[in-house]
Amino acid sequence: MTNSQDIIIILDESGSMFTMNDEVLQSINDFIQIQKTNDNSKFSIWKFNTCVNLVINNLEIKSYDLNNLKNDLNYKPCGMTALYDAIGFAIENKNKISNEKDVTCVIITDGLENSSINFSKEHIKNIINEYEKDFNWNFIYLGANQDSFQEGNCIGIDIHRCANFTTDEGNLSQIMRTISEDVKQYRSLSPNQDSKLKLKNMPENEFELNKNPIGHLRSLTNYKIPQEPFIKKQDIPNILFPKKQKSERFT
Repeated sequence: MTNSQDIIIILDESGSMFTMNDEVLQSINDFIQIQKTNDNSKFSIWKFNTCVNLVINNLEIKSYDLNNLKNDLNYKPCGMTALYDAIGFAIENKNKISNEKDVTCVIITDGLENSSINFSKEHIKNIINEYEKDFNWNFIYLGANQDSFQEGNCIGIDIHRCANFTTDEGNLSQIMRTISEDVKQYRSLSPNQDSKLKLKNMPENEFELNKNPIGHLRSLTNYKIPQEPFIKKQDIPNILFPKKQKSERFT
């Protein structure tokens, strides 16, 4: 029996994801299938390239027909990488629907931010830190072609919830199934238990990676959190979310 804890998936649809097209769909399908339980949890899926699109909005996981996923997702990689806008809009939208606690947010990207116009890195880091601390949200960062530990940590995500994937056939699918099992296990804990999600079933060093190469995790034992570059002190806005006009496609 799992507790009612909602899930958000934020998916990169930039041009560089083109070679992984079919595997992305299978990975999302597998992740959702594992989360299908008898609770009333809901899920949303966002995809982003130069623009940000909400494709599934707060639907009940257990009753969702996965046969509709291909059409709902309509996954056609192109454009650039508005990662920060996607994260910001996803959190903002969930906050408008309901002030849910214990939400798990999974971010999947094969590149670095290069086109957001509404949210900055510092802004996103502040938002993630607030929701992790005050509402017990858990953010997972899966990245390819980058140091996912550094990139995830730079926006406030704990290194124990960061992992690298590769574009090799089958890699993302297997990682998503493994992470989904971790999320399912976490959701089975008592809601009153003071705990945070960790990716327990992933290899944590090069030896384990060579034995069972489902994910390219760097060793956490000697990992040092990267220092932020010096930033001049600036005025901090009184609100978290910017009051910018946005079209329905969140451009």
